[in-house]
Amino acid sequence: MHTLLLLLAMSGFGADAYATNRNFANVHPAETNPIARPFMTHGTAVRGAYFAAGAGTFLYVDHRVSRRHKVLARVFDVAVIGSEAYFTAYSVRHYGAK
Repeated sequence: MHTLLLLLAMSGFGADAYATNRNFANVHPAETNPIARPFMTHGTAVRGAYFAAGAGTFLYVDHRVSRRHKVLARVFDVAVIGSEAYFTAYSVRHYGAK
């Protein structure tokens, strides 16, 4: 179960990275996240590094939490899955149709 949640969360990071990169490269350069905004305007490599750092941080925190708190780690995984799905859908809905 935990492996499936990790797989879904990492897929969410990938989907969000793809949708964001597509928006900046082709459609509409806009980022609603104020933390991510400075990284999004410097090219595909920096955008990729930002999302890779986010995914790596997620894996590290998940590993540390899951060593002692299995249920909390699953709740964390589901929260990350939900947030990544929301932001991916937001990008596609607001900028993908143009």
